[in-house]
Amino acid sequence: MRSSAWVVSAALLVGAAVVFGADDGIPAQDVRLLSGSAWLSSAKVGQVTLLDGSTAEVAAQLQVAPPGNVVDVVQAGSTAYAVDKTAGTIRRIDGATFELSTPEAPIPDSRAGLTAFAGENVLYAFDSERGVLVDTDPRTVARRGKEQTLAAQVGTNTTTLDDAKRLWVLENSTGVLTRFDGQERTNAKVTDPGENVVTIAGGSPVVVNVQGRKVITVDPITGTADRTIGLDLRADDTVQVSGSPHDPRVYIVASRGVVHICDLTVGSCEQVIPLTANSKLGPAVEAGKRVFVPDYTTGQVWIIDLAGGKVVAKPQVLTPAGDFQLLARDGVVFFNDPESARAGVIQLDGTVLNTAKYDETNPNKGLTQPVAGQSGQTPPSAGASQPTPPSQANPQSNPPRQTSPRNTPSITQPPNRTQQTQQPYQSQQPNPNQHSSSPSQQPSNSSSSSSQPPPTPDPLPSLRITANPSAPVAGEPATFNVTASDGQQLSNIRWSFQGGGSKTGAPVQQTWNQEGQYLVSVQARIPDSRETSGSVTVTVGAAPTISVSVTVAPGGRITGGPGNLASCSSGSRCTGEVDRRTNITFRMEPDSTHRIGKWRTPAECAGSTSATCTVRTSTHTESISVANEFEAKPAPTKLTVRVTAATGSSGTVTVRGGGTDGRDCVALSQTTTCTYTVTEPDTNAVFVSAAARSDSHFAGWTEGPCAGGKADCTFNVFNDTTIAGKFAVGSATFIWLLPMLGLRIPPQAARDKRQREVGI
Repeated sequence: MRSSAWVVSAALLVGAAVVFGADDGIPAQDVRLLSGSAWLSSAKVGQVTLLDGSTAEVAAQLQVAPPGNVVDVVQAGSTAYAVDKTAGTIRRIDGATFELSTPEAPIPDSRAGLTAFAGENVLYAFDSERGVLVDTDPRTVARRGKEQTLAAQVGTNTTTLDDAKRLWVLENSTGVLTRFDGQERTNAKVTDPGENVVTIAGGSPVVVNVQGRKVITVDPITGTADRTIGLDLRADDTVQVSGSPHDPRVYIVASRGVVHICDLTVGSCEQVIPLTANSKLGPAVEAGKRVFVPDYTTGQVWIIDLAGGKVVAKPQVLTPAGDFQLLARDGVVFFNDPESARAGVIQLDGTVLNTAKYDETNPNKGLTQPVAGQSGQTPPSAGASQPTPPSQANPQSNPPRQTSPRNTPSITQPPNRTQQTQQPYQSQQPNPNQHSSSPSQQPSNSSSSSSQPPPTPDPLPSLRITANPSAPVAGEPATFNVTASDGQQLSNIRWSFQGGGSKTGAPVQQTWNQEGQYLVSVQARIPDSRETSGSVTVTVGAAPTISVSVTVAPGGRITGGPGNLASCSSGSRCTGEVDRRTNITFRMEPDSTHRIGKWRTPAECAGSTSATCTVRTSTHTESISVANEFEAKPAPTKLTVRVTAATGSSGTVTVRGGGTDGRDCVALSQTTTCTYTVTEPDTNAVFVSAAARSDSHFAGWTEGPCAGGKADCTFNVFNDTTIAGKFAVGSATFIWLLPMLGLRIPPQAARDKRQREVGI
């Protein structure tokens, strides 16, 4: 049997690039109580409620913290522990008497990162932000061992308690899995550094390496890696991981809308159950051979029959929808909304039994009175009214308590409360500066002012946190400020941002890169040097996006968009969501048989023959369509260059452009014919240039598009083309001077003879 130790988060926590329960809602837990009931938290009112699994009725309702404080419930059998993350304290709830212990802080100065892991006769307190672990007495909640130091920011998704009450902590920075058994500690490297999570399946630890796409079983005796199983994840998948409480089976819910079921006995994760790609899904829980997956987008729960491998029901549990907790035990699944009174149970056939954990119009109504006179009962808890018969009243035997400088604000007692109703939360911690009087200072039986109790300090003011904008979106900064409820000046202001580290002062700016819900906590000092604190859960919306479709004409591809729009191939259509705060430059890239045509859409690029198109997403109110045209290149044509060189003359014709190979055509006292293949005949012009040697001159083009023109000629080749030219004997300078000297230019034969005679 798996240990009855689970943390039920009252805050809607969000994690980083990989999400295991936190980023997509509240961690799914497996609560198995001998009583058939489960403790549920209500952070909005600072209460915990015991819900009966068979009737969905409230069995107990306790005030454990001021309203608005972040409260977790850790359960071991019928006993529970209330973890106040805002105050940094833990309180024990007796499962038989419902009696609350006084708040204890086993890890000093721990706040948002404080959590606990409980089993039979074992309780660990853990600060995930600082990596501090303490073995704690499960009855008194007092530290009973020295601090164990781990890597900071370990996280609860990499920490779990097994059936043998051993705590397993995985450090993602090193891939080392540490096992704690009381004060004993062992370490073993079981995975690669990066995104990993550890869970318990069938009583043994299992590590899921998200980046490496593998599931690693761990030997619970040696703490070393035992077996590796391949996992078919996509590069952009974020996942939620949980294990079966009874069988060696792991459930991995991927963000693309599927559930991978890994059977560790046969070493396979091949069973995949499709759900939906358009919802925010949470981690799965198992009960009665069925798997339950929360759908936070619709407020429904997917119920999968393990035997048939298919979805058999999808009941609605929250209307309106929102993030909620899902907890399983003994064939019954509980659901809980920590931010409201909504809760209930889901039966195996999908039947939903709804209940209210408290009266939303009067949350203090119906608070449970602890049972007095039980063996081992601790002094009255902060939330309980303990009336004393008048005959036994003694003001000196029960002096009023002073609040500690670290106390959180108390809640004013509402009027017309009965003695059967539990009193609102007040701290039970004594003031360390309050000492008992010496015998000489004890008051006499006579009435005097010295018999009056010491004055009680003013209540601590609450802290009000504001955010601008109040609903930030991923990727954009939000400015946070804090004020005291009574207007007192604040100093030494310290912030803790889940997923974003810590800051000091006010105002401060914080940016989250992913959507989700994040806990923001703040501590500050008032003028009398006392400390007060507050927290709020901030919902970060998704970055504003717009749908873009890219339709590519045959003959090439379009590149430049994000995600699956980065490269869209010939003749296909690609779609995706893009951040509408950015501009996107798309580029046409034709293949070897085509060339750039024009853009058909969007409007800002329509008709353009440029290779690129820049889309300004902010100017579009609806989806954006990008489409283009490629043009087929014409078939190659042939260019023939025929050059005649008279006897004794020579020259060279240079050919460039049009996709030709650029070879020179050389003519030496004869007719030379050169052939070129023009691969781009109608887009790139062909350039020819005739240059004679020093003893010759170019006599002109005699045929083709350059006929009668100069030695340098540019033309386009639309089909097979021939050009012809000739070189003659004698320099061009000599021939040009003859008319100026009054000499007649003789026929070619006579010129040749004369030149030979004079030795030119």
